[in-house]
Amino acid sequence: MSDPKMVVLHLSDLHFGYEKNDTAKAQREIALAGVIETVATVDAAWRPSVVCISGDLAWRGHLTDYEEVEKWVSQLLGTLGLTWADIIACVGNHDLDRDHAKYLARPSASGEADALFEVPMNPTLCGPFASFAAFCERVGICPLTIGETSSWLFGTITKGPLRFIVLNSAWFSRDDHDHERLWLGLPLLDVLATKGQFAKSPTKRNYDTIDIALFHHPPEDLHPSERNAEHSRADTYNYLGERVDIILTGHQHQSRLLEPLRRGNGAQHFEAGATYASIGYKNSFRLMRLDSAARTVEVLGFSFDPASREWHKSDVKGYSLPARTVSAAPPTSDIDEIGTWRLFLNKSLLSDNELETLIRRLKQMTGDITLDVVDEGGQR
Repeated sequence: MSDPKMVVLHLSDLHFGYEKNDTAKAQREIALAGVIETVATVDAAWRPSVVCISGDLAWRGHLTDYEEVEKWVSQLLGTLGLTWADIIACVGNHDLDRDHAKYLARPSASGEADALFEVPMNPTLCGPFASFAAFCERVGICPLTIGETSSWLFGTITKGPLRFIVLNSAWFSRDDHDHERLWLGLPLLDVLATKGQFAKSPTKRNYDTIDIALFHHPPEDLHPSERNAEHSRADTYNYLGERVDIILTGHQHQSRLLEPLRRGNGAQHFEAGATYASIGYKNSFRLMRLDSAARTVEVLGFSFDPASREWHKSDVKGYSLPARTVSAAPPTSDIDEIGTWRLFLNKSLLSDNELETLIRRLKQMTGDITLDVVDEGGQR
């Protein structure tokens, strides 16, 4: 059985290729060398086993940008004892060639957009990301799968108890006016669901794994139809949030690590700041320790101090993940003639990990009261 605990290093918005002179390159090196040094010295329990990059690895989506990405990420992986197969990355608006993309029209309505999300994807939509895909193939980043199709632009990949659903919010990025004009692609989630790579409904989840969705832009940059349900169409962002445990995004460049966003019992949405925007910016990154058995995530954040040129860690914070509700496995109870409270539970509706977690929590709640667990035959 695989270890239910894994640590994800979440980086975003590296922007390699932006530097215009040697001074800017030196300043980037100072900040990003500090990232490697900082992660290398964390406690063993926080040692990353997976590295997620939520877009904008490059600045112009050119091959020369990705040569710089390769140099730095190779150093990071070497320090951590990981390989390129341990990288999970999505594209951002700077990972496409805008000279190529500017000729492609943005869809203006959901029907028009949905008609474009066919699998395999149209080469015209994939073309602006050619350098990103070539980079992934060259260095050995594992391709994502969507059914029998493979891609580095969207799809799923599993790492131990973690399943990543990698989406592309930059299909229709063209310029600096993307706000409310982008689409994730609801039909792509339908394909994943029918292939067993994504939950078909919130009530038919596999709670033995942690599903992590990864895309670049915040929800407010998505077209209103991707955030608001229509008469015969779900809103993609909330449809996704009801079926995964964590959402990781970037693009915001906020100057501090924010608390996750959450709607109801849906996914915990962590918005990343830039891991490197400039030497004078309060850059940031996160370590996330995930426990698929306890259904929790602990977060250790790091922020860059431009004055001292040093990275400082924040306090560890813990958050619960979506879990099977009691109504999904309805218990009944009664008090017998000698005053013993009996709780009846349909074990077939719970995994072994969920049952162990329930028993552990009942023991915590009952304190000094004796708790016995018996099966239908009366065996403890």
